[in-house]
Amino acid sequence: MVITDMTKDDLLNLAHAAIEDDSFETDAYNEALLPNPAHKIIYQQINSQLMDLHNRRAAFQEEIRNIYKDAYDKYCAE
Repeated sequence: MVITDMTKDDLLNLAHAAIEDDSFETDAYNEALLPNPAHKIIYQQINSQLMDLHNRRAAFQEEIRNIYKDAYDKYCAE
């Protein structure tokens, strides 16, 4: 797949995998595989964001649990 052909759903699936999959990894950046300078920038940015999300997944999941817990406590207490 060419990186510029990725859809919003493809990116959402990657983000979901980065959060949920403990063994999530991406291919190492290889300049030879991306001759188009624009593709290099796009790949580097997406890769950086996905790895950052993966590295912060525990904090992200905890934040989500707290949001739902607060809402659950608020509406179930009434």
